[in-house]
Amino acid sequence: MTKRELKKLLLDSIMEIQSLGGHAASEISDSTRPLSDLEGFDSLNATEVTVFLSEKTGCEVEVDIFYPSLESCRQRDPENALTMDEILEKLNLVVGAQGERSDG
Repeated sequence: MTKRELKKLLLDSIMEIQSLGGHAASEISDSTRPLSDLEGFDSLNATEVTVFLSEKTGCEVEVDIFYPSLESCRQRDPENALTMDEILEKLNLVVGAQGERSDG
């Protein structure tokens, strides 16, 4: 899976969870922090996204991809949440995506 495909999968997963939660799809950019910038998106939604990502990639994706550290994840502090670009970089490490850079 290329980084471009992984980015699309991440965006699609977040948008699907937003939709299932009854929230309108938001404009999501590389600097969006899902846990603080998206209406109604919380740590439970982040967990649901990681389940989707795990199923689609065949890799075990943990909710800590949304946080800069395991301690921040334990505290579920949205102020410490990562941007989409940072989440994608952590996801790339988990999945081992190769190919195109994620900034495309």
